[in-house]
Amino acid sequence: MITFSSTATRHNEISQTHGRYDQNAARFVVSSDLWSEAISVNSVATCRLWNHMEIRHEEHSVEVVKIRPIENGQLLECAVSIPFVGRVISFQLHVTVDPISGYLQLTLPQSELVEWMPDAATLMSIDILPEMGAASAGQDGYLFLPCFSGVLHRFDHDMARELRLTIYAAQPQWAMKCHFNLFGIQTLGHRFCGMVTQGDHDAELVVRSHFGPEKTYSVHASWVYRWDHSDAMIDGDRQLTLCPVSSDGKAYNQFARIYRQWLRDERGLQTLEQKAQTRPAVCDFAQTYLLKIMMGYKKPDLNGQGDYQSNTTFAQAQAILQRMRDDGIDHITTQMVGWNAQGHDGRYPQRFPVNEQAGGESAMRELIQWGATQNVYIGVHDNFSDSYQCGDDFDMANVIVGRDGRHWRNVPWAGGFNWRLCPLQSIKHAQRDMPRIAQLGVKANYYMDAIGALSTCHSDDHPADRRAIMAGFQAIFNLAQKHFDTVSTEIAFGPYLHLMDGVYMTHGVESAGKFTDFVEHYVDEHVPALAVALHNGIRYHLAHSLALQGRRGALMDCLWGAMPFIEIACEHVPGVHGMPTYDDVREYVLTSQQLCCRQLADRVSVDIEAIEQVADELWHTTYADGKVVQTDFASGKVTVS
Repeated sequence: MITFSSTATRHNEISQTHGRYDQNAARFVVSSDLWSEAISVNSVATCRLWNHMEIRHEEHSVEVVKIRPIENGQLLECAVSIPFVGRVISFQLHVTVDPISGYLQLTLPQSELVEWMPDAATLMSIDILPEMGAASAGQDGYLFLPCFSGVLHRFDHDMARELRLTIYAAQPQWAMKCHFNLFGIQTLGHRFCGMVTQGDHDAELVVRSHFGPEKTYSVHASWVYRWDHSDAMIDGDRQLTLCPVSSDGKAYNQFARIYRQWLRDERGLQTLEQKAQTRPAVCDFAQTYLLKIMMGYKKPDLNGQGDYQSNTTFAQAQAILQRMRDDGIDHITTQMVGWNAQGHDGRYPQRFPVNEQAGGESAMRELIQWGATQNVYIGVHDNFSDSYQCGDDFDMANVIVGRDGRHWRNVPWAGGFNWRLCPLQSIKHAQRDMPRIAQLGVKANYYMDAIGALSTCHSDDHPADRRAIMAGFQAIFNLAQKHFDTVSTEIAFGPYLHLMDGVYMTHGVESAGKFTDFVEHYVDEHVPALAVALHNGIRYHLAHSLALQGRRGALMDCLWGAMPFIEIACEHVPGVHGMPTYDDVREYVLTSQQLCCRQLADRVSVDIEAIEQVADELWHTTYADGKVVQTDFASGKVTVS
């Protein structure tokens, strides 16, 4: 429960602070018989407001006006006041404890939130249980952040920092890759994780490092009601779920298992066995050797008029795939990158005609038909986010519009400047083109590229908040499932994981450091928590750069429970998408085929319970059936016990 501690003073004394927390006024305690210890917090919540009189953002503490019992918990009547005006916000916070799991849920129904004087102050966000469980400098432990595949931030930094990290990354934070709605903390005294379980499309994590006079470390959730003070209030109920965990093992593995179960119970993520009941091809895809073949792209030109550079023709792709079969790789799925008009990023949203420089539609059909006789499945790499003015289908009316009325022009690729499509509009292209792609013979796998961040769209014709943008992408994925056996994508955003059969998973953060200082300031260790959460539900692979490491790259797959993946071309071509040839990665292919697709093939459909380093260069991946995969980088061996 959340209750006043014995040191609390009268409620009317709290109200005299005008909504700003007075540390001598009250403290609150999070406690339950199912938690190992009570955890005190200085404030139930703080509110960020836009003060229309002062024309500025302000932060105010929340006054708990009244507490009354409800089933399995308490209801807190809360209010926020500002000087000269008084009360401007009120809401009711329902605090309940699950009698079995001990999970603590804090729910704020939209119907119980009131802005009393919106011409004086409007609500921007509510930080819930700020600094709960905060650690002191020098303590053992870490904050767990949902970036990349899981980030640990330790309590030994010496610079005060605060970061408001957008759950499901906004464009300014795309390189931080905050893609799922889980966070946590481990100290010597307590460990728990939190999930924003309602309203997660509009939420932040407030990360504090070496912060304030006491130099504390903490992470807490913030429910966002407006991203800009000129916006209308974002509706919908909000909920935070806090989960205590035991002191056994690495806490991040426990956090991941809790998140996995929530995804299955609440968001519809299925195991491979469950998927196979209606879509048997999913299990086949989970066991396949996956590769991308780069066909070609134009030289850089801001107008998309660069000369075409050929990496691979359809005939050359067949020769590569035959070499793989000759090497014993007998179960293959390939995603053809640049099969479309003028190659990769050529003329989107225009896809047809099929890349004529690579052989055109007849050559593509021949490849698909050959593959059908060889246990080689030909899929496509596609895109419903990018739009180029050089294409026949370009229409500025389909592009995302910012608050300032400007259409969103992103960085240039082969097609020139990339105008970002609103998914509420690009689904029209999906409805038109997916059936035609399927008619080519593409069936086994469909891959959609380039959902790097969630935005808002302020078009008069197709306005969309972040939740609607995500719903637009979900609709495109649902459509893909109707036309293709399996669906894959690059970025594993939490809200559409239940629609995915394959995703790319980040295993390293070094390259992200070129785009954000988050890596330098907050990433002390990158951990495979997301692998624990998604294994036996989604086929995931690591970066194609691992293939250049030969056997060591294959060992990394074993450690993560990943299936092998390469991205290659017939010929080296200069440019941002320059790819290795098959000969460059052949050692990795042969090794990963033996280890992942044969020795560990039965591990694909078993949950992972933990991934931990037990010694220098030695890792254990523990599965739910009790088996442990030991990956020894020093000896280059993988054993199962």
